Amino acid sequence: VMPENVFYFGEIPLAEYGLPGSGDLVEKTARFFSTHDAVLMANHGVIIGSATLRDAYMKLELAESYAQTIAVCEVLGGAKYLTNEQAKEIIALKN
Repeated sequence: VMPENVFYFGEIPLAEYGLPGSGDLVEKTARFFSTHDAVLMANHGVIIGSATLRDAYMKLELAESYAQTIAVCEVLGGAKYLTNEQAKEIIALKN
């Protein structure tokens, strides 16, 4: 939907539900951080990993803005998602 989110996140994976504060939830989210900076935790919210607090905050703000945009798009008739080819072109800009 938004090229900047593809650029910063690629995708935001969804981790399975785990009991709040449990080791199970940690295991279900931690496995994504080798390849992603943001993970959506089922029935919880988003978690961000980063080297600095400032960068983590920026990414959290981007993820929240993206979620709000998707919600509004759905209310207004549906989001128009980027194709896989378009996403690959955006990701290639990083290199």
